[in-house]
Amino acid sequence: MRTIWKLAMKDIKVLSRDKATVFFVVGFPLLMGIFFGVVMGGPDGGKSNAMKIAVVDEDNTEMSNRFIKQLDQNDGCEVVPLARDEAIDQVRKGKLTGMIAVPAGFGESAGLVWQSPPEIQVGMDPSRQAEGAMAQGFIMQAMGNLIGDRMFNPKQNRQMVDDLRSQMNAAQDGVMADENFKRMVDSMDALFDSINELDEAEKENEEKVSGEQDATDEESSDAGPSLQFANITSIDVTRVAEPGSKSALLQKVRTKWDLTFPQAMVWGILGCVASFAISIVRERIRGTYHRLEVAPFSKAHIVAGKGLACFLTVLFVIVMLLAVGYFLGLRPRNPAMLLVASVFVSFCFVGIMLVISVLGKTEEIVGGAGWGVNMVMAMFGGGMVPLMFLPKSIQTISNLSPVKWAVLALEGAIWRGFSIAEMMMPLTILFCVGAACMLFGSWRLNAQTG
Repeated sequence: MRTIWKLAMKDIKVLSRDKATVFFVVGFPLLMGIFFGVVMGGPDGGKSNAMKIAVVDEDNTEMSNRFIKQLDQNDGCEVVPLARDEAIDQVRKGKLTGMIAVPAGFGESAGLVWQSPPEIQVGMDPSRQAEGAMAQGFIMQAMGNLIGDRMFNPKQNRQMVDDLRSQMNAAQDGVMADENFKRMVDSMDALFDSINELDEAEKENEEKVSGEQDATDEESSDAGPSLQFANITSIDVTRVAEPGSKSALLQKVRTKWDLTFPQAMVWGILGCVASFAISIVRERIRGTYHRLEVAPFSKAHIVAGKGLACFLTVLFVIVMLLAVGYFLGLRPRNPAMLLVASVFVSFCFVGIMLVISVLGKTEEIVGGAGWGVNMVMAMFGGGMVPLMFLPKSIQTISNLSPVKWAVLALEGAIWRGFSIAEMMMPLTILFCVGAACMLFGSWRLNAQTG
């Protein structure tokens, strides 16, 4: 065993001295994991990170249109106008964060603090409580701004006073016929006239004084907490996801790094496989392999040393990427099972490395063939696109790729929450593939070296 260990350390030292190889084994997979993680959820300005919320306008009045416009002007909210049934369906499928429904009659009392607050219906997935609280905050801010719209809208103010006068003229008794009420309406009429005059004067000064309207908007949004601008009710938009479906799997994913770092590990593993396969051919061409054979080492020792070096390097890459992922927020569900999965994955790809090393007699042939095989395995096995997002036809073909089972084993321990029974299939396949490849690769290597 000491002989095998020394040979393995020799190969690891040789590998570590090649900067290009180290980059493709360690640096390139790390960059891929971080890059795709940022692409899947990183900030990039604008409204790309805004909540996509469906808005159902069943009132279709000027006030409901203003309310929706206020929501859409919020940087944290992207409005998607939809019908009620379609909005509920989109939220249930996870394509939208939530929905806001504006029922008929909203415009009659919206923005009038002396009347009962209008009803607004909100539907959010219970698993997204933070977004639900933010959506209610957006609603209250938009409703607060409607109060200012009501007060500074000459057309609506005049219409309201005219309606009150019509009701007073038709009333025979009661509050509408009371003289005090009539005087109040006259006072409101005078008040609105004064407000309209002030509004016109303010518009004339807007060209001279910049920023006044922004300040007015900020003040109007800071409405007192004692005022209830809207009566928010809930809509049930949840549904139980089918076991094994994409929706059910997405519910298990806790961070974007859960998806990207198993892929990054795969690329690091494939880099190790290609590098060690090429190193075997290089030693054969340069005569190093034959010098080892005449030394007090058997062929079994030499092959085992190569395999152990590749095995330890693959484990190092997985551990290194896990450490970086942990710093970014990756939290494996089952660390012990992840360790077992890493061992089986390393064992499998050591065997694949031995097979690739005997695909040709020159570095160029083995390097090209090795990366060609790696690309095909990664393409169909979830190394480029997460398994859950692959079409069903590709998922069926992916069963032939060892990368698929490596990704599944790593994901099973990191975020899928596999039980021991569920983990047995990918681990068994990895072990069988690794053992078969080791036997064939060792036999073929011994045959080529005479």
